[in-house]
Amino acid sequence: MRRPPSDLCDEVGRFLNERHAAVVLERVARGGGSTRWWSCTSMDEFLDIYAELRPGSRVVVYAGDEVHVDRLSEQVEVRIWDGATDCGEVLFGPQRPGTTEFDACLLEPDELEAAFARVRPGERVLWGHQPATEMGPGALAFTPPDDDGVVRPQPV
Repeated sequence: MRRPPSDLCDEVGRFLNERHAAVVLERVARGGGSTRWWSCTSMDEFLDIYAELRPGSRVVVYAGDEVHVDRLSEQVEVRIWDGATDCGEVLFGPQRPGTTEFDACLLEPDELEAAFARVRPGERVLWGHQPATEMGPGALAFTPPDDDGVVRPQPV
């Protein structure tokens, strides 16, 4: 299994100690705008996610307040609707069964009703605003290296 550099593990560990959770976004290399989303609450979960990342992708670990992971409830639905109404779109998607990955995408308010219909109350969902930056105290960006250990950024 590919292992992340120790300085990356240190930073992710700091996020997990401070926030007890982090959200990982992969902008897939040569993926035509495709993204993948995960949530982790431990270093072991982060290491499992790291092993799935595609070399050359742009990856950001977020520990800020833009993206949330919650169990779907009426209260969470209201917050999601409010976010979509305020901004014109919201990031939303359910967790894939048996994984820490989420099927999340940006939705406009008129798409939310159909999205909610596909998720049962109590299921874990990722939701919020697409983070505007890869910079700042709540974000950590990196590019996973190829198998030979060389970082070769690819177009996303």
